[in-house]
Parts: sequence; structure tokens; C-alpha cells
Amino acid sequence: MGSTLKHESLPETIGVNPACKISTVSIGQEGNTIILVDDFLSTPERLINLAKNAGKFIDEGDNYYPGQRVDVPQVYSQLLENYFSGNIAALLNAPHEASPKVVESKFCIATKTPAELVPIQSIPHFDTSDVNQIAAVHYLCDSPFQGTSFYQHRTSGFESISPERSKAYFKWLSREAITTGLPKSGYIMGDTELFKRVKKVDCKFNRIIFYKSNMLHAGDIDAETDLSEDPLSGRLTANSFIRLSPDTAQTN
Repeated sequence: MGSTLKHESLPETIGVNPACKISTVSIGQEGNTIILVDDFLSTPERLINLAKNAGKFIDEGDNYYPGQRVDVPQVYSQLLENYFSGNIAALLNAPHEASPKVVESKFCIATKTPAELVPIQSIPHFDTSDVNQIAAVHYLCDSPFQGTSFYQHRTSGFESISPERSKAYFKWLSREAITTGLPKSGYIMGDTELFKRVKKVDCKFNRIIFYKSNMLHAGDIDAETDLSEDPLSGRLTANSFIRLSPDTAQTN
């Protein structure tokens, strides 16, 4: 089902739990697919130890993640790539000849207060309109931290943004910024005037979820309880992007 890999700084291996449980969920009017894998790693504490020793988490400034990040060691990316290819790609209708590649993997902790967020961070977002990119979020924390929600833009009805939809979607957002006003600075946690939540995926320790990067989504973050710069006590996740081979383009 998975693989076992060794990191040069660890005497132990990091491996996929052979008893992990895969669930497939179809959501919203568009029927987009989310894959949940519970109890993903056999020893997730070893990955947390890597996060603890990965170096300084920083606000990178060139992305909209509302907190601090640091690179995940390559051993995890290799494991994730192998597991995705063998177990998840087909569930997301990737072509048989696709060659998935992890192009980014970061440990992330939410740290920004609502006042520090810019308007685009206060509404659901999509990572890219490229339908050949998959996002993976691995929860290395547990409740009472919360998970990730997926949304529909009420005016357009869009739940995912393809290249063909992108221009119209941003035109609607610009118009709504004038007619409705900019969103109040803060974390989105459910339905708003402009967006409807179509699915909430709960945070569960050692759960990893996979979904297309062009789906509208937002992390469920409670600013009163969830913000911390300590990876051992904060909302720690490992966030990755998996790129399918460019010569196996998918369509919505």
C-alpha cells in the first residue's frame, strides 16, 4: 500500500501505516472529490520530531498562508509521492500514465491574528487554476484544532476555478468588493454572504486529505485558540502540492 523510508538524521524509519483507512467523499453540486486517509503514518511522532528540528519557521511573504512555514525533509516528499502514485492517483481520475511529482512540501503553523490578514486571506481561496495539481494536507495536530472547509461562490455557483472560469470569477469578486464591500478581516469559518460552505473536513491527528488545488477552500482557524509559533502545541500541518505530468492534462 505504501512505502517505508529512512531519514539520514533519524535511526528509525518513516513509513505508511499498512492499516491506514482510505475514504472517498464527493462534495457539492460539482461533485468534486476529496480523499481522506486516516492513521496515515505508522509513527507520525517521528514526522513531528522532524518538524521540531527542521529549523526556524518563517513568514515567507510570497504566499498567502496565514502563518509560518519551513521545508519538510525530502524523505517525506518521496514517501508521499510513492503513496499517491500507488493508492490515490486513480481515485482522483489521474490518467494511468501520469507521473505524479511532489513539487512543494512545507510544515505550516497558523500564527497571524485577524488584524494581520489581507482581504484575500479572509475569503476562501484556490491554490491554482491548474487542474493537474493536487493539494495534500496532513494534520499533525488534533482537536480542538479544526480542519479544512470547501466552499461555493454564491453568485457564480463555482466550487472550483479552472482557467476558463478564472477571468469571470475575479470579475465577480471585484464587483462584489464594490457592491458588498471588502470582507471583514478575519478567518472564514462557515457560510458568509458571498460563500456557502459545502463540506467541512475535521482535523484528526495523522489524517491526510487530498483534493484538486483549484477547489475553493479555507483552513478552519479559531483566532482565539489556534494561533501559536510552537510546532509542538500549535496547528501543525504538512502541506504539499503534487503535480501530475504535464503531458497527461486533465479536464474538469
